[in-house]
Amino acid sequence: MTYKEWTDQDHLELVKNWKLHGLTNVEIAQRIGIAEKTLYVWLKKSPKLKKAIRGGKDIARAKAENALYELALNGDRQALFFWLKNNYREHYSDKPLSPAEADLMSQKARLAKLQADLAEAQLKAIKEDQGDQATQLNNLLDSLKEAVLDEGISPNNIVPTGNGLIIDDISDS
Repeated sequence: MTYKEWTDQDHLELVKNWKLHGLTNVEIAQRIGIAEKTLYVWLKKSPKLKKAIRGGKDIARAKAENALYELALNGDRQALFFWLKNNYREHYSDKPLSPAEADLMSQKARLAKLQADLAEAQLKAIKEDQGDQATQLNNLLDSLKEAVLDEGISPNNIVPTGNGLIIDDISDS
């Protein structure tokens, strides 16, 4: 069995749905009939397979976050406390952030600002319609990549999505 057999649309959807329904990478590897290490090799070889797993995980995470947010908004105090502690840890946590966590949060905030600046610049370029838009957008993307490199993030871990860019950390289960 090779990873190429798992890169057709039907297999990619199957893998995406497994991840969407909460299967870990270990469980996905077992269902495919391969070792977990082999799955990670395949993910490095196949951007399509990696995107399928990331897509399922992102959808599952978004659904869980939305459900928790709805519970919090509808008066579930425990859900509200959990949501606040996890989304605004620097303000609502019972324990202070470690230096590494504080640095990570700072980096994430700077990256979010860079992404917002990029989106704003793209919108402005489109509205103004000055010159070749593709060239302008490529220049903006190059600027973002340079800024991200300054933050110590590998450009290989920046993945475009329909809603912008994400930092890819596929190694987690």
